[in-house]
Amino acid sequence: MKLIHKIVTISVSIFLAYPVTVGKVLAETMPDKLTQSGFSKPSNDTAQLRLVESAGSVKTPAEIHYANFQDSIKYLRTRNLIGVHALPVEDLSYMNVIDSSPGFALTGVRREMEIHLNHACQSYALPGEKPPLGVSALVRDLHGRGAIPAGKAGALLKLNSCLNVAVHGEEEWMASPVVRTWLKEESPRLLQRLIVLLRIIPK
Repeated sequence: MKLIHKIVTISVSIFLAYPVTVGKVLAETMPDKLTQSGFSKPSNDTAQLRLVESAGSVKTPAEIHYANFQDSIKYLRTRNLIGVHALPVEDLSYMNVIDSSPGFALTGVRREMEIHLNHACQSYALPGEKPPLGVSALVRDLHGRGAIPAGKAGALLKLNSCLNVAVHGEEEWMASPVVRTWLKEESPRLLQRLIVLLRIIPK
């Protein structure tokens, strides 16, 4: 009993002396142990919320979503998915609600992507074969058929994960100048670039 008491005392002392370090170790090792026990890993948002930054602050889900969106649009540019030409604004209904409901506009981009990707999958489909549902499944299907290179497919999947957040409702970050500017200036160029990319699919 004395040995057990001594071990517990030392463990508590270490935790009190280095709470951030211990917290990080637990956050990093706990998901793997849960997975080994038959549980699924927590979402990226949950995992990131467990990590305490050096300044002592914790990012909120909205802050994480905004950071992910900024990363995704940078990735689109590096993967040459923001073309020079753009689809006509009048062909994109979501352009009319960017200022009043930017979250709804983001879901509009997602819908436009799904339409073009679905059309492309139909070009590959065998008689009676139906395209998969959802942007992610469509992108993976087209990548598997050699229609979308790995780097571009990864960029589209990264963007789609951000657009999926908007499906669940408006968040404050969606009204930021960065998001509105991207919607107005780059999203039409992304969609036009996507159409050009998918033209290589045989009819």
